[in-house]
Amino acid sequence: MDKKNNQLAWPIFTYAWAFDECNSEELATVFTEDTSMSWQVEGGALEGPFAGRDLVMEKVSGLMQTHTGQWRHIVTNQLVEELSESTATVLSYFMLLEAGGSAVKLIMCGWYRDQLRFERGEWRIADRHIHMDNGF
Repeated sequence: MDKKNNQLAWPIFTYAWAFDECNSEELATVFTEDTSMSWQVEGGALEGPFAGRDLVMEKVSGLMQTHTGQWRHIVTNQLVEELSESTATVLSYFMLLEAGGSAVKLIMCGWYRDQLRFERGEWRIADRHIHMDNGF
């Protein structure tokens, strides 16, 4: 298996882990410097795109501070739509769970469309669109 292609999941899974652990330093490593991000709740208005790693990190870090329990992203069903030597488009489903006390509840679900770029020896998120099936 080609190691470079096998690592397409690295930025997607690292984003989820770092977000859930409120680790902004690790989270920043998954984005290109010129990254952009947008999101939309089903039937709602598009927010973004927010351009540049600093602004994306500001938006994401703000979201990381909103939860009271322990959040857990479950990312699955990855589909590679396009793949070249230096770029890839990957679709993934996600579920966001919150654990608090003895209960675990589903906060939201949806999908990501990630435009990845291979740079500095790793795949990184150059653009992420988050589609949420429900708001939170």
